[in-house]
Amino acid sequence: MPIYEYQCQNCQEDFEIFVRSFSQEYTPICPKCESGDVKKCISLFAGSSGDCDDCTVTSCPTGAT
Repeated sequence: MPIYEYQCQNCQEDFEIFVRSFSQEYTPICPKCESGDVKKCISLFAGSSGDCDDCTVTSCPTGAT
């Protein structure tokens, strides 16, 4: 179930939308100003190999990758 990130072109608010299905039709609306003029952003995601519970996108204190 994907989470999409958007930026409102009207007020510059960044927000996320959780979508229950890839096939679900939806129209993103800014939660701050209710504008439909939004741009989909490219976002990064974090994953874990199971070697370290403290791993993040940018660092890992134990050196696990």
